[in-house]
Amino acid sequence: MTADASVLESIQAVDTAVAREVATLWPNLFGPGVFVPLKIGIDKILAIDAQRRGSELTRAKIRLFLGWHVRRAPYLEAVKQGGPRHSINGAAENARTVTSANAAYAQEKLQALLKRDDVPSTEHYDGEEGMSWWNGLDRRERAKWMKAAGDTGVPADAWKAFKAGLSALK
Repeated sequence: MTADASVLESIQAVDTAVAREVATLWPNLFGPGVFVPLKIGIDKILAIDAQRRGSELTRAKIRLFLGWHVRRAPYLEAVKQGGPRHSINGAAENARTVTSANAAYAQEKLQALLKRDDVPSTEHYDGEEGMSWWNGLDRRERAKWMKAAGDTGVPADAWKAFKAGLSALK
């Protein structure tokens, strides 16, 4: 991880019930300082495992968390580096690796994220992270989060609704 990425990671840290539960259940994938390329479709496996273990995490909450997690600088750095994709039991369980197209996309997103002369304030970064999140959504997801925000037409309100969704397990 680059120095810039670690600085941004400390700014990006989100302490929510969902993030804490995910890190507790799967420390090899989401523990402190752990960033590995994830298996495609891992949300299904995580939801089944969470239910099996008696967690209150739903697949929807796991998907919310993953949507945020895969846009973080350290995750993008891990994908850029390539290598095997990881499932619950590690890399050996999944034969797929990061493709060169995946690595190039991660590099592009990482450069855009780190393209600053100075480290933004937490408040400034939250707005930028929110816009990055909004811009990464498809039309259907935008409509869903805008509706959750009360159909205000303001992406920042949708971002607040998304973050509120990450704050509760149910």
